[in-house]
Amino acid sequence: MVNAVIVATFIFLVAVSMTMVGKGGGNFYVVILALTGAPMHEAATTGQFILFTASVAAITVYHRNNTVVWPLAVTVGGLMAISAFFGGYFSHVFSGFVLKVLFAAMLDRGRTHARADPKHHWQETKVTIRRCHSDRP
Repeated sequence: MVNAVIVATFIFLVAVSMTMVGKGGGNFYVVILALTGAPMHEAATTGQFILFTASVAAITVYHRNNTVVWPLAVTVGGLMAISAFFGGYFSHVFSGFVLKVLFAAMLDRGRTHARADPKHHWQETKVTIRRCHSDRP
């Protein structure tokens, strides 16, 4: 029971912080669940469910603040849903060990890509901030 409360607390903190900056946090959910000893298939599935519920909650708030570009969200969201379906459908083909190795390789690739040329990375990811009604005095 204590472990479940600790895991839920970590997942809650990750969900809040990642949602505030527009990231999913799915990688963190899977790592947290895998560190608790959950089999990789269960960690990935549970992580996807957590990501889905956090996304639904966040999109309602973002929609109320008029910060959602719906044509883009529907297009990308639809492609992601199709991709996620096939990923989940075919995940049983791979063992938990192979999935852990693939997951570790993707995390490492992301880490090395971000460190390769930080100056170039930041130049490519400039963010435009616009005011929404919640920012108005």
